[in-house]
Amino acid sequence: MKSDVGFGIIGCGTMGARHAECIKDANGTALIAVCDTFQQNADKVAKAFHAIVVPGAETLVKHPEVEAVLVALPSQLHAQYGILAAEAGKHVLVEKPIDFSLTQSEKLIKTCHECKVVLSVVSQHRFHADVLKLKQAIEAGRLGRLILCSAQSEWKRDQAYYEKAPGRGLNDPAEGGVLLNQAVHYIDLLLWLCGPVARVSAYCDTLTHKIAVEDVGVIAVQFVNGALGTITATTSISPQQPEKLEIHGDKGTVIIESGKITAWDIEGDAEESPAATQTQEDFKPNLAPVRRQLEDFANAIRLSKPPLVTGEQALAVLATIHAGYRSADTLRSETV
Repeated sequence: MKSDVGFGIIGCGTMGARHAECIKDANGTALIAVCDTFQQNADKVAKAFHAIVVPGAETLVKHPEVEAVLVALPSQLHAQYGILAAEAGKHVLVEKPIDFSLTQSEKLIKTCHECKVVLSVVSQHRFHADVLKLKQAIEAGRLGRLILCSAQSEWKRDQAYYEKAPGRGLNDPAEGGVLLNQAVHYIDLLLWLCGPVARVSAYCDTLTHKIAVEDVGVIAVQFVNGALGTITATTSISPQQPEKLEIHGDKGTVIIESGKITAWDIEGDAEESPAATQTQEDFKPNLAPVRRQLEDFANAIRLSKPPLVTGEQALAVLATIHAGYRSADTLRSETV
């Protein structure tokens, strides 16, 4: 049996620290080295999870025991540092979204292919057991033809949330707003479950925060398969609502809230209630799906196979969001 995949983390803020904990607990992974422009962040993570601190990303990607690099930086830096890692022969896992720039995202994907390294993007919600159950039902045709599919990410974040950490769009539009940073997870699920998007029409605005990005967005979606859908996202409502997916076909409906099936109504299905397929571990503190993605990524490396979340899939999510931004600017429908 091969040894654990050795990880290095670039960026030791909130997300980097969370991934360090999950790398420690996941099967087949080990944390080797970390770096951050804020020395205190790197020191804290290294001490907590028994890693070494290196001077910077250029040093980290050359470390002989680091096989995979996790990039947990503001979104507009994901591709830059992912490319740095790939060119050093390291496998690459970047936090969501894949990047802010479509061009840079395409370059990252191309570089990883050329360097023959595995690329994945953090989309841990796919690894909830109930989401996987719904995916299997759709692929088996149990919901019939998909008709109407929606994703809702309706959160409450105060002004301090934007001011206390970089990468949240306080002053820089290139960091993306609620669609790119909060709703991206359920947009990913919507595309993964329902297929690629053909066209969108969108409205975006900044209604309650002093930030350079949108805090509310609504996108009407036309899927390639003919189904229609909606994406609604905000950080401005009170109280915060559970993230929600509604998938309606001509033979049934399934609703998921916060990763858990809350309605399962399919023609001819003998199942009387939503499947009790998840444990409290999935929701407290919601790290089990992150560990599962890390294990899937490590297996992809060891077995030379694609991960469940590919760079191309993450690019399709980014393209959908950018089409929404263009539509909101032009007040016209946009192709993806």
